[in-house]
Amino acid sequence: MIESGLDFSFAQGFVVNKFDDLPFYRERFSKLPHGKGVDFLAVSKDCIILVEVKNCQGDERNNRWRIFPNNSKLMTTNTATDTSHRSSLDIEVSEKVAMTLACLTGAYTQCENAESAAFSKRFGDSITRRPLPAIKIILFLEGDFGTPSRSKEMIMHSLTMSIKNKLSWLACQVIVEDSATCKRKYYSASEIKVTAK
Repeated sequence: MIESGLDFSFAQGFVVNKFDDLPFYRERFSKLPHGKGVDFLAVSKDCIILVEVKNCQGDERNNRWRIFPNNSKLMTTNTATDTSHRSSLDIEVSEKVAMTLACLTGAYTQCENAESAAFSKRFGDSITRRPLPAIKIILFLEGDFGTPSRSKEMIMHSLTMSIKNKLSWLACQVIVEDSATCKRKYYSASEIKVTAK
């Protein structure tokens, strides 16, 4: 699975889809204003993983405002990016998780429709199974955001706590990681190598 210049390989036993490639999302859910979801949905018999990928490598300057929770640096960080309709990563990820779960529920209610049957079978059945599989929310944040006063580990911890707080309505584990801290239990990620012709 390719996303943002990174190649993701999921562990054996996972069924994985890119959210925006799913027919139910493209043909129905995307009509909802702000109806965007996470990049990957991965389901195994033991867990459901929702992964949002942000590869900011080489463009950290224009993304620095996004690593501060609750839009706290939205108006004060120097960036060439138009931030008028954007949110910091903690808000964006939390909203995408909520919208993804809403889409899963919608697909499940439409299971008599052939277009969404495969989608709801794979993912909708997972969220109604008992016992409920563990739900893991992962923000994969690539980029050199550390500073002398604030390490990248501190930044990732701050984002983790803010996302966890915003998703306190959901029984889930929140993980913010990058290629250096990824434990490779569920997936591995590597930069796509471009070969010269």
